[in-house]
Amino acid sequence: MRSLKLILLLILFHDREVRGATSNLCAENERVVSKECEPCPGSMANEAGDDPTGPDTVCSKCAFDYYVASNECKHCPPGTKNNVQDNRLGGNTTCAHTLCKANEYVTSHVCEP
Repeated sequence: MRSLKLILLLILFHDREVRGATSNLCAENERVVSKECEPCPGSMANEAGDDPTGPDTVCSKCAFDYYVASNECKHCPPGTKNNVQDNRLGGNTTCAHTLCKANEYVTSHVCEP
């Protein structure tokens, strides 16, 4: 449903651009608070397209390298990562182990030579 909303907003945005109007929709990882676009908290994420003229919105996804535990976004433990922005209301998730090539080691979620 959220994808359909985003597609419709993009169509509306394109139509407004053709007529010379500018977009005031929130960018990726922003939410609406009191009719303003504000950044999501550090552990949270959100799709672009929230309309600041509408109701307040929430950042319902976890940022990359975070996982869901009891509807909260927690940072992945050292040596693990999460390349998906999990929905924090969709159940618990996990981080995958970081696998490095031969002669590499994990430091801060990335492989180093």
